[in-house]
Amino acid sequence: MDKKHLFYWDNRISNEENINIMKNYISAFSSSYIEDITKADIQGRAEFDNKIVDYLYNLNPSMKSNKKAIVVLGLPAAGKSTVLTPLVEGYSTDWSVDLYPDEKGDFLLIDADEAKNILPEYNNGLLSDIIHKESTKIRNILLERTYTNGINLCLPTVGKENSVEEFYNSKIKKISENGYSITIVFVEIPSETSKQRNTERIKVNGRYVSNSYIDSIGTKIGDNFCGIMNDANRKKK
Repeated sequence: MDKKHLFYWDNRISNEENINIMKNYISAFSSSYIEDITKADIQGRAEFDNKIVDYLYNLNPSMKSNKKAIVVLGLPAAGKSTVLTPLVEGYSTDWSVDLYPDEKGDFLLIDADEAKNILPEYNNGLLSDIIHKESTKIRNILLERTYTNGINLCLPTVGKENSVEEFYNSKIKKISENGYSITIVFVEIPSETSKQRNTERIKVNGRYVSNSYIDSIGTKIGDNFCGIMNDANRKKK
């Protein structure tokens, strides 16, 4: 898909009107994306995805192989990247000092959003949700390579699974089975703050997450975080 959408945030109309226009563009471009992917050379696309994995894996030449993992949970626009970026890029903040004071810059960021930014269909953020499946596949391949080499990893995720068991099996189990020590952080913000920040993010980069999706998460993140931490504390006793 070499087409670019024509949506731009219009400050002369309301947020709701802007988002409704955006939804219409998403619907139109989603059809084009599905058609283009169906016609695509599957082998060629797989090779392209693997090149993205190579690129993302080599982004941080300072990463170390100490088998340490940091998993950060939070609503959209909660600030998960703000927590993790110091550990990837090496500068100091209160967060990085609290987590691993001597290992700033030693971690590789494992984030499907980083793959989305490279995929040509990202379309300035408009099709972020539509390409989620492909970007998640790229993230998972990157994770497997990281496990193989014991690379320290940072994994931002929403954490909205329907139960602690589902969350553990989906996000934590494989990391643990590969011998990593794991730190889990919950960046907690109210859902209304997430919605406000999400709207501001749309204005800046066009990346759309629906308010209904944010509402659907409810207390799941906090429930999963508390449940997994309680389980870990019981195992220590």
